[in-house]
Parts: sequence; structure tokens; C-alpha cells
Amino acid sequence: MKLDRLLAITMLLINRKRITAMELANYFEVSIRTIYRDIEAINQAGIPIVTYQGTNGGFEVTDNYKLERQLLTAGEIQSIMIALKGVKTALDDHTFTGAISKLQALVPKNATSQPEHLILDFRPWGGNKNQLLKINLVKSAIAESRQIAFNYTSYHGETNLRLVEPMTLILKGFAWYFYGYCRVKEDYRFFRLSRMKDLTLSDENFIRREQEPDRSFWEQKEHEASLVKLTLRFASRLQAIVEDCFDVENVTTTASGYLIVNAEFPDDEWSYHHILSYGDGVEVLEPREFRAKIAEKARLIQKLYK
Repeated sequence: MKLDRLLAITMLLINRKRITAMELANYFEVSIRTIYRDIEAINQAGIPIVTYQGTNGGFEVTDNYKLERQLLTAGEIQSIMIALKGVKTALDDHTFTGAISKLQALVPKNATSQPEHLILDFRPWGGNKNQLLKINLVKSAIAESRQIAFNYTSYHGETNLRLVEPMTLILKGFAWYFYGYCRVKEDYRFFRLSRMKDLTLSDENFIRREQEPDRSFWEQKEHEASLVKLTLRFASRLQAIVEDCFDVENVTTTASGYLIVNAEFPDDEWSYHHILSYGDGVEVLEPREFRAKIAEKARLIQKLYK
């Protein structure tokens, strides 16, 4: 958009002192004639730009022109850039590149050479192309106010066809969700993208409803089952994994090297599967009822390999 380009040119001139028409044309991928028209428009807006001819020529904002060049500090701008880069990696969305470049132009030259002190990368190890396709399709549906249809598997394992008006994409922890109005249930719902299959974009548009996501979702646990306090004993070889998954204040080490973990888990299938994923590296000590359930599931697994 022309307005975006005019703003970006103004910021570049304020922060880079002098820049040539060719540099601007290459940067914005437009003709030199377009750049001259843009410079004239900026002049008419009240920002005085001087044109210098010759080898070291170019455009420059006059020295006596006063404009707040830093509404944000260099540190604040860099923090915003870090956040934008993180979102860009999560969505693989190159539309953020322009915003990052504009912000970079606002950082003083003496600060641009500083190494990155924080990197946010929300992509899973190894990537997940299927998830990224879902994210981009839902994002497009939200932007275009188009309904989406998909088969959805609930937390309890029931699969049903859904027709939804998507409203908001959400990254919660390591999982992607979206919020929207379900035409089937005639109510607002949160949907986890990993449980969606056969996702299609409908040709039917909708008028966005006014209700925003219930932010209590951010705080509540996804699992509806009651929590149970577990005492787990891990083998010492799993120390790194234990430290990745549990708070250090909940972990103690015995004289023989075992790791004792006290933690709360929902009393449901997810917890059973999670604990079984540690194999013979963990033993449930308490409570006895939960230990018995794990033992029974282990016996059923053993039957499969006889």
C-alpha cells in the first residue's frame, strides 16, 4: 500500500540520514519515478526533504526539522521485533517481514550490531507441515469471514462433523486452538487444531459475531477430570527428562540416586498414557489406586506382544 510505503520512507530518511532514489526503489520494488512521486507527497505532508545531486547525492530530511524519532526506545523496538520474529516462525507468514524491516529502520545505528539476546521459535522440532496447513487455512478463514468444516474428535474420543465460524487463533502452551461459533452446537467453542481432520474452507461467508473469547480458558486446565496427587520414582538416567517436565522444587533425590517427584495429574487416560511413556524408568508409588490402573494397562500392553 502507498501509505505504508510513504511511512516507511519517512522513517528510513529520519534514521539513515541520506538515501538514494535507487536504494529506495530497490528496497520497495517500485520504479525510481514512483519514489520521486512519494518524496513529493511526503514534502506536501509537511516533512521537508532535500534532494542532493552528485556522487554522494540522495534524499535527506533537513537538519532543522524536529520530529520525535524515537517514540519507543531502542530496547523496546528490539523487544517488539523479537516477538514479531517469533510469530513469523510459528505461522511461517512472510507478511511480518515488512513490519520487522520497518522497525529495524527505527533502531539507532549504534544498536543494530548488538547480538540477539532472546530468540522465540514456536515451531516444533522436526516441523509439522500438517499443523501449519491447518493454521494457515483457519487464519485465512478468519480474515475472509468464511466458514470451515471439519471432523472433530473430542477429548473423550467422540468424532463429529462441525461447521464453524472461526474468530480467533490461539497458541496456548505448545498447542494451537481456535475460537469460533459452532453451527452444529449453536454455541461458542474452543477447538484444538490437532484434533481436526478433513478441514475444508467453505464458500459461505458469515458476519463476525461480537462475542470475544472467554479469557478464563487461558487459566483453566483443559482436562475436566479431578486432580490426583502422585508420588513417582524415576530412575537416575531420566534426570534430564524429569527436570524438563517437572518443577525442581517438586523433585528430590534419594541416597540411591532415584528421583522422587510429587505432582498433580488429572485422573484420566491422558495421565496414564503420559506416565507409561516413560517405560520402565518410572514407578508410581502413591496412591495405590492409580498405581493399580497403571499396572493393569501395562499388563494389557504386554498381552499385545505375546
